[in-house]
Amino acid sequence: MNHQKNTIRKYLLVFISILILSCNTDTIEEHPDRVAVVNAEYDLGWLINHYMIYPKSEHNVNRAGIVELSWIVTKEGTVKDVTAFVITDDQHAASAIARKRIQEKEVLKLNQPILENLMYSVELLKFIPALKDGKAVNSKMKTSIEFVLI
Repeated sequence: MNHQKNTIRKYLLVFISILILSCNTDTIEEHPDRVAVVNAEYDLGWLINHYMIYPKSEHNVNRAGIVELSWIVTKEGTVKDVTAFVITDDQHAASAIARKRIQEKEVLKLNQPILENLMYSVELLKFIPALKDGKAVNSKMKTSIEFVLI
């Protein structure tokens, strides 16, 4: 009898722990009623470009590429979990654009310092959060940015 009670208590404790953890998990709203919008008088592209700091090592380097960015806008309007990766499918188009500008230089791919600075510039942005049923919710955003650095 005591063994059964102990087993039931263990399962109850596990169930309560799972319930508490699920209540504390930040969920991301896939289909908000209103998407998050950048909290500024300028558009998103201008702001990312404004905050972007190009490493000194990248000045006068012929780099090109298209970067896919994604991030979470929290219900407080801050940015977290920024990811960035270079889209390799469109590399040829970006390289062709860069070759037109500086034909005598080789076109290089975007590198990690550029991606890190790009992610940092997105982290600085402030948003009006997405809404679901009139309440602020976490939401995911993504965009693509074409770089031609000459």
